[in-house]
Amino acid sequence: MAAIGGCTPIADAFRCTDSAACVREGVAGTCEANHWCSFPYAMCGSGRRYGEFAGDGLSNLCVTAADSCGALGEACCTGTNTCQTGLTCTAGACVGCVAALAVGYAHACALRSDGGVACWGANDHGQIGNGASGGPVAVATPVVDDHGVPLAGIRAIAVGDNHSCALRADKTVVCWGDDSTGQLGGGGNTTAAVNPVPKPAALTTIAAIAAGARHTCAALDDASVWCWGGNEEGQLGTTPSQGTSSPTEVVDKSGAPIFAASLTAGATHTCAVGRDHRLVCWGTDTAGELGDGATATTSLPVVAASLGTHVVAAAAGNHFTCVLGDDAQVSCFGANDGGQAGQPASTNVLVPTAVAVDLATAVAAGSSSGCARRGGGGLLCWGPQVGAPGSIVDVREGVGAIAVGADICSARGDGVDCVGFGDPHLACP
Repeated sequence: MAAIGGCTPIADAFRCTDSAACVREGVAGTCEANHWCSFPYAMCGSGRRYGEFAGDGLSNLCVTAADSCGALGEACCTGTNTCQTGLTCTAGACVGCVAALAVGYAHACALRSDGGVACWGANDHGQIGNGASGGPVAVATPVVDDHGVPLAGIRAIAVGDNHSCALRADKTVVCWGDDSTGQLGGGGNTTAAVNPVPKPAALTTIAAIAAGARHTCAALDDASVWCWGGNEEGQLGTTPSQGTSSPTEVVDKSGAPIFAASLTAGATHTCAVGRDHRLVCWGTDTAGELGDGATATTSLPVVAASLGTHVVAAAAGNHFTCVLGDDAQVSCFGANDGGQAGQPASTNVLVPTAVAVDLATAVAAGSSSGCARRGGGGLLCWGPQVGAPGSIVDVREGVGAIAVGADICSARGDGVDCVGFGDPHLACP
């Protein structure tokens, strides 16, 4: 085609390879995962619509989460299990060098896509897992075993205030850091405030893990739930006590075991997403963080009320909880003095209440803020760490895994970004 006026017109059905190719009349666009250009458009829920040269019948249509595949944090493209350049299809999702993140009171850990774990931040309790304890560790450092060999074959990670845990491929868990309330789960009566080397928890056939401030929980292959560590508010699912280092099964008020597909743990409460997609929680409820409409602390699991949707994921923070429904909407409940439950008023929220975020694909909660990852990779957060009560802040774009504790961290294609601990902590080779 001949050039006109020094420029070569874009052909119909122009496919992009990166966002630098998506510029229209001086407006920068986005090269979507399906390799069609989109441009900002406020009337779309995603904030973007396809350009007039998009193919597949998408010309001038709004970008939706369903269109996205192969991008960071999105599903692998069906049929081919492929991802965009530089990303790897892992467990059905496209990841960079970081597959998962977990953030605690003053430290954080990243699960690398190769199965290794790296941590950074405070290390006074040995929570970095580098075989020593002491002052803060400023850069991401591999977690090593008692022979100094980096952990490998890790499937999931969880971080509490001052302890860390990793789920191994053989379905066992190792934990390190503070064990003063038995949160490392080794069993027996031996505890120590400093444990810089991973030690095994006294459970096997573990499918999922979660860490609260000073307690830890696991769901087994049979979906039964077991917890250990601090129990001052009944967060282990048993009568409040000083806690235990021996895993204890969680049961309902009839004494029957509860069953969970996934778990999350807050400061002193715990929640489980059941195989029936209901949410049950137990522990502290003084701010309404159990979501049952009451404020009565209980060690017996109670069902979160008024959700009206199947729960696909939950995140427990410091006295508040957020959930993601199968309608891609986020709801939160519990403490809201800083807007962490996503509402403008500062009063506690006793039942699940919608947060003004749509098209969400992941949710996280921490010390005083909640976050949601939207389809396409946008990270939206609310609470005092990011803005005034009721405000929802667009923190960054193009993120994969997200985690919130005392800091807000997200994975990008080539490493990790954090808001408060220093930036970046981990960069891909």
